Amino acid sequence: MNLPETVRRNIPASLAGKRLMVAVSGGADSVALLRVLHTLELDIVALHCNFHLRGEESNRDQRFVEDLCHRLGIQLETIDFDVEKFRRDQPRPVSVEMACRQLRYDWFERMRVEHEASAIAVAHNADDNVETLLLNLMRGTGIAGLTGMAVLSDNLILRPMLSVRRSEIESYLASLNQDYIVDSTNLENEYRRNRIRNRLIPVMTELFPGAVDGILKTIEALLPTELTYREAVEGTLEAYLYGDNSLYLKELTESGMTDEQIALMLFEWYREKGLTMSQARKIAGGVGKSGNRFPLRDGELIVNRDMLIYQPSDSGSSNVLTLKDVFEMDVIPPEDFRVERNPRCACFDAAILDRELSVRTWQEGDRMKPFGMKNSRKLSDIFSDAKIPVNEKRRIPLLVCDDEIIWVAGVKNSDCYRVNSDSKSVVRFRLK
Repeated sequence: MNLPETVRRNIPASLAGKRLMVAVSGGADSVALLRVLHTLELDIVALHCNFHLRGEESNRDQRFVEDLCHRLGIQLETIDFDVEKFRRDQPRPVSVEMACRQLRYDWFERMRVEHEASAIAVAHNADDNVETLLLNLMRGTGIAGLTGMAVLSDNLILRPMLSVRRSEIESYLASLNQDYIVDSTNLENEYRRNRIRNRLIPVMTELFPGAVDGILKTIEALLPTELTYREAVEGTLEAYLYGDNSLYLKELTESGMTDEQIALMLFEWYREKGLTMSQARKIAGGVGKSGNRFPLRDGELIVNRDMLIYQPSDSGSSNVLTLKDVFEMDVIPPEDFRVERNPRCACFDAAILDRELSVRTWQEGDRMKPFGMKNSRKLSDIFSDAKIPVNEKRRIPLLVCDDEIIWVAGVKNSDCYRVNSDSKSVVRFRLK
């Protein structure tokens, strides 16, 4: 493969001749991308983030990138981040991995605007795309999650090496006698993506040779399918839209579609705002009767008689709860974990920090698997057992991990994500 020519073909014509920002960590992929774009004589500015999470290793990486850019005559911008402070300041718990991602992409965009660049080039490759598909598949995803990453996303992230295998990148660097940095944490399995890369994919490849190439062909085949599907969803819902994001719910439910089809439509329409398939099914199946509220990342959906109304959180009237408002949270090593006989405190395996955490109040039909039990129970029964008055149950915060209720605050813990001998760290929530 001629890597520079492949990258040239993957850069959309709309970006031809325009300035690009290039994210460079010092690893093989980003170094190869920098060398390729430099070879193509494009107008580029390099970007490097120092998160100071690996001590001297982090500073070593920065020095390497500085030396490389100096040798190639490429302008470089760098920044230092305090990741732990950022995590403490967030309204909801966020993993180190997600905190770093948000910090760097927010800074990339500021640099893009400051340097009047057209896009931010990152070094995601074909193997990364396979990992992304597998991550999405295990999280639970619609068809969009099975198409992997886009070459050029709506937020101007450019991935010109998305069709290139990691082995081809390493061969290209070897042909240039170009060294690169190996991040020691890439060899560890603390993060889910690393576990997929280091453990799952090698087993898949051993059992099914050619599995990675097969997944890449699936991604390629699904891209036009997803586009057609997206256009069909938008075309169908267009007749039921009120304003930008509200819907005539009664007319939609009387359209002849099944509840599952309606739920799918709602999920796809509000997915980017954080609506889950479980919430969509409640709305479509009539559980979301008038007055019920469904929290989203940036607001909430309110069922109001015949309407499904989207209310953004900045409207001044939203009652959406945030984790920071309701809970105090800290992460502790397992050796410091002690069972607390305090109903206002709950501890879970810190793996939940890689999930979507939210807080809301009770809705009809809610269920939870209580600690120590094999089967789930209705929350209404749990409230009755705890002698919670009817007028109080809608005021009790529920800690939700993805679609699963894991804590009825002050009342009952879930059996999910319980702390055990395999837990690498523990997250502790205290009700304010």
